[in-house]
Amino acid sequence: MTDAHVLVVGGSRGLGREFAEMARQQGSRVSTVARSAAEPTPDGHYAFDIRETAGIAPLLSRIVHQRGPLTQLAFFQRFRGSDDDWAGEIGTSLTAVKTFIEQVVSAFDLARPCAIVMVSSVNAQFISPQLPCSYHVAKAGMCQIARYYAVALGGKGIRVNAVCPATFVKPSNEVHYREHPDVYRAMAERSPLKRMGTWKDVADAIFFLLSDKASFITGQSLMVDGGISLQWQETLGS
Repeated sequence: MTDAHVLVVGGSRGLGREFAEMARQQGSRVSTVARSAAEPTPDGHYAFDIRETAGIAPLLSRIVHQRGPLTQLAFFQRFRGSDDDWAGEIGTSLTAVKTFIEQVVSAFDLARPCAIVMVSSVNAQFISPQLPCSYHVAKAGMCQIARYYAVALGGKGIRVNAVCPATFVKPSNEVHYREHPDVYRAMAERSPLKRMGTWKDVADAIFFLLSDKASFITGQSLMVDGGISLQWQETLGS
């Protein structure tokens, strides 16, 4: 992704922040958008609430004016409500994504290959009872958005894909797994690879889908789960 300009939506914390830093280290120009700024605030960070969809077009214009046209767009944002807030989840995960994608076409350097990747979840297909209905519907909707815009924007040379991670180890929870090795072992045992995934496993999949090495891949939802979803649940632990 050298010489790329990637816009990371939700790039101030968690996987988005780690991905943005990795992209910078690999030579990409990185702009980040999030409601709250990381500390310290990196160059090219834009504090913005993506649910304010009327402001997305002016925001993209400002980014292009200040930092140049985009070549990649990656979505890491997540709704952080504590209950089944349908409007909040749909607004954050679907309405904002749809608006960004429709407005970003004019911000892309269409003389170069361009790509979009959104982070969905294995819950786009599977059900985790502890998570609300709105979360499952939003993650499934993101995968369908990827399919729709892969077709709608393919003629412009824009690829659109999604990644669907399972539970993975990230900076915010690695202490928990280190202090509770029994929990880690129980999670790892469910995978054919006998380990949990890490944030870097997920980030590498996103990098691949954004890169020219994935130039003939579009409209796909890639499971990044270490093969857990391949197994029939009744056989697990037997």
